[in-house]
Amino acid sequence: MLGEDLPNAGIICRDVVILNVMPHENGLRLRGLHSGRYRLDVYYDDVLYSQIDETKVGLRVALVEELSINEFFELRHNKGRNRMLSDNLDRHEFILDKLSRQECRIFAHYCDGPEMDERIVLASSLRVEEPDLKVARLKAETREYPHYAFISHEPGGADEKWAHWLERRLDNYRVQMEAVSEQRREEPVRKNKTGQADPIPERLSSLRENQGQSVTELARYLIVICSPRAALSSRVNEDARSFVEAGREDFIIPFIIEGEPDDMEGPKRCYPPSLFPDLMGISLADGTDEEAFFRLIARLLRVKFSRLYQGHLREQRRFMVRVLAAASGALVLLLVLAVWAVMAEITAVRRSWEAESLAHFLAEDFRYNERLPAEARQLIEEKIRNYEGVAAKTKPQPEN
Repeated sequence: MLGEDLPNAGIICRDVVILNVMPHENGLRLRGLHSGRYRLDVYYDDVLYSQIDETKVGLRVALVEELSINEFFELRHNKGRNRMLSDNLDRHEFILDKLSRQECRIFAHYCDGPEMDERIVLASSLRVEEPDLKVARLKAETREYPHYAFISHEPGGADEKWAHWLERRLDNYRVQMEAVSEQRREEPVRKNKTGQADPIPERLSSLRENQGQSVTELARYLIVICSPRAALSSRVNEDARSFVEAGREDFIIPFIIEGEPDDMEGPKRCYPPSLFPDLMGISLADGTDEEAFFRLIARLLRVKFSRLYQGHLREQRRFMVRVLAAASGALVLLLVLAVWAVMAEITAVRRSWEAESLAHFLAEDFRYNERLPAEARQLIEEKIRNYEGVAAKTKPQPEN
């Protein structure tokens, strides 16, 4: 391990991966992952000069120690000291005066690499604290928010397209209350400090424009649309930073549409500086768009994706069965109506023919009945001629 041969005097901490670097009051706050398991915050007060900034996110600091002035001017610290002097050509005397008066202290960070890379920070003090994430989680879990999730994205292009798609899908999604409740009964779920599991929301309302309000006040969760464009976006970084500073890292869900979270310095970098590299995201590259959406739903509801997605597929199959049953019923009804219409037409034609035959028979019978008065036979003859004339006019003519 790097740093094992270094003097132990002044050692502050070892084995820290830098997750985040951000301004804090008059200094800096470095959030790191210690020994791959524990979060810790390193606060530097009244920073005079720093070689640690947001570009160093992802670096592993093998050791942090405080140096005396004499140690700082030893040969083994030439690299960090020369870098500091070249960055402050017009402040040499001022910095040296501060150091001689002991108004600032020297903190050396030894980072992993092909060679031991030393990074210097000049500050009045340094303190290491373990962030109280439990309090922040309790506040986030027990309070009510106007929306369930806020979607942070870089405006324009594919990022905005996917943000709009997610917003529409979330707003239209109806939570499978029975499936979620059943899974929570059968499997242990994480409970909040009140001893209760998180309530199951009926709807997952979302928002993608904060209109000047703090995102931590608008929603319980922050969904970050991650891409190489989002990695360079000050707007997305500020939204993520707000959640991080509030201690709500566990309520951030990266939704990766392009890029790789592990590519911290390359062109495929997709996480903004305020997002921790170890924060697990949901990537479109891992499956279909539909699967990615339900992975997001599972994270929001804190249930298993496999059971939630299987429930969705069963619901889809039931819906298709209902649709096919309704379509089959409609088809049968149409067939019945068609048969009824044909039979009604046949019956009407038959009855019309029977009535016409009967009328013709009676007319012929009366026409040649000698017992009827002449006036009656003449009237019947006139009616028959009129009927035959009307029938000839209304009879359809064959096409030429």
